[in-house]
Amino acid sequence: MQTRSKTSSLLSAKAAAAASPATTPRPPLKPKPFLQLNKHATTPLPIQEMNWRMERLTPPPPAAAVAKVALARNSPDAPKVEASPLERRRPAAATVRSKQELPKNPPVNWEYVYDEIKLFRRMNSAPVDTLGCGILASPTLPPKVFRFQTFTALLLSSQTKDPANAAAIERLKTQLPGGLTIESVLEVDVKTLQSLLRGVSFHMKKAVYLKGAAQILVDQFDSDVPKEANEILKLPGIGPKMAHLAMQFCWGINDSGIGVDTHFHRIANKLGWVHTKEYDHEATRKELQQWLPVKYWAEINPLFVGFGQVHCTADHPLCHKCPVSDMCPKKDFKPRK
Repeated sequence: MQTRSKTSSLLSAKAAAAASPATTPRPPLKPKPFLQLNKHATTPLPIQEMNWRMERLTPPPPAAAVAKVALARNSPDAPKVEASPLERRRPAAATVRSKQELPKNPPVNWEYVYDEIKLFRRMNSAPVDTLGCGILASPTLPPKVFRFQTFTALLLSSQTKDPANAAAIERLKTQLPGGLTIESVLEVDVKTLQSLLRGVSFHMKKAVYLKGAAQILVDQFDSDVPKEANEILKLPGIGPKMAHLAMQFCWGINDSGIGVDTHFHRIANKLGWVHTKEYDHEATRKELQQWLPVKYWAEINPLFVGFGQVHCTADHPLCHKCPVSDMCPKKDFKPRK
């Protein structure tokens, strides 16, 4: 009887539990704690911080052991280990070339554009044809004097129009004692030289540059212009454009590099020949030299400079009667107001 009573009581308790739902909710599961090197930390550490701390806690191997392993790997008797598939697919470090070093394909129909601009320039003169740096010195002068006068014209030409530059060179020729020579530039005082260079942009600084360059030419190059572009670049006031043009005008070396000025830089970008930043003339030169044949490096500078002076100007280009408007991506250029 007792067994029956216990069984009936248990069954009644289970029925009551099934009939009435539980009043207390199940407690949530506690998340697993993050791996922390600092037991007092209240927030999980970033993975970079954890890696850094693990590296700090791990002592480095002794130098002798590292040297021993390196010698063993480089030994001719060391066993050859076959590379993994991933390493076999990876190119060798010597064959990887940066994007700037890769040769660039020339623009489509660039020769047609070049010939049309050249034909236009034959029939339309520009200031660079009569007042450019390459023709201001007389070819009948002694070679060293001729090269120094040409070098001086190049130094003064930065951000200066050809007529103003030519006028300054003429004043130096006629008003300096003995004419425009290295000796006369070194003998004259800076203030007098600055007054003779009025009309040239930054004439105060360029007078100092000219005297400094003349002294270096006397001390290091036997009073002559160097025959290496890298040496010319070391002279005060000289940039890449001047150095490459000096190699062409003074020494007749045309494969040193292309002289890129503001006109050349602007037109090359408008034609789509290069894609460089607004004032990055050196990047324009490097891109052009990747595909333009060396035989054009000397004549393209006065060709494009003159085209930019009289036709494809910065503010008012004559796109409506341009000989290459059908090939120019920016033929609908709107002039500045």
